[in-house]
Amino acid sequence: MTLHRQDPGHRSAARVTLFIEVVSIIVAVCLGFLVNEWRESMHNSSRADAALSGITAEISLNRDHLAERIPYYQRMLAALDSLAASHGTAPFAGRSIEGWHGLNPPLLRGAAYEAASATGALSLVDFEVADQIAQAYLGQEMVKNTFDWTLQSILAGQLETWEDAQRVFSLALEASQLGLQTYDSVLARLQSRSDAAEQE
Repeated sequence: MTLHRQDPGHRSAARVTLFIEVVSIIVAVCLGFLVNEWRESMHNSSRADAALSGITAEISLNRDHLAERIPYYQRMLAALDSLAASHGTAPFAGRSIEGWHGLNPPLLRGAAYEAASATGALSLVDFEVADQIAQAYLGQEMVKNTFDWTLQSILAGQLETWEDAQRVFSLALEASQLGLQTYDSVLARLQSRSDAAEQE
């Protein structure tokens, strides 16, 4: 039996080849992780942008619905102020007021916000922005609750006198103005954030 001794040069070349293979595997794995991380980051960024775009459009639409109601509430309240002063506790007859359309509550939507929350897209947005958005929808909930309470009072027969109607429209106007201020503030912040992001 003949033993062949390996040439030291051959062993050295084998080690270099093995080292190169190990390094190339490690580099390939690291690159794979980096590419996956980059893809996930891009996907999350896309989801966050889509959620912000939908929510901003929804807030803007809700703001417009609310803003168009405020002049009506102001006109009705101005009429009711003078009528309540002269008629006081007399039975209320809203149809006798020129331009009367009832309480006419605004249609305020929340589907984009709910979808972004349910899908986790809202958690991908900066905390400060998410907090501002939550403030807008809390303000919106206050407006809706005010109108719900008011409508329930009307259906329960609690809108009996001119003074009752004055209180109802005073509440509707106050809630609407606060809601509008909240919308405007949040939309201005979202716009300034969007402008800053574009400049980067």
